[in-house]
Amino acid sequence: MASNKETTKIAEFLTSENVDIFGFTPITSNIPSIPEDFSPRKMLKEARSIVCYAIPIPKGVIYSDSHDKILFCRYCSIT
Repeated sequence: MASNKETTKIAEFLTSENVDIFGFTPITSNIPSIPEDFSPRKMLKEARSIVCYAIPIPKGVIYSDSHDKILFCRYCSIT
């Protein structure tokens, strides 16, 4: 797992970007809802930790008729 210094820096960055929901777990964690082919252990063999975070998506994007990614990306703060 990442060191406390690394997780603190990541947590500070996410907090500064207004990401309120995030967490860290070792790469060896079993995440049952992810198919094995897409598991972090298989895709990122040298990784030691997983960083999970969530950002709110406006309901209008989810319920739009087109489900267009352009609507979603408009609300992302990509830096």
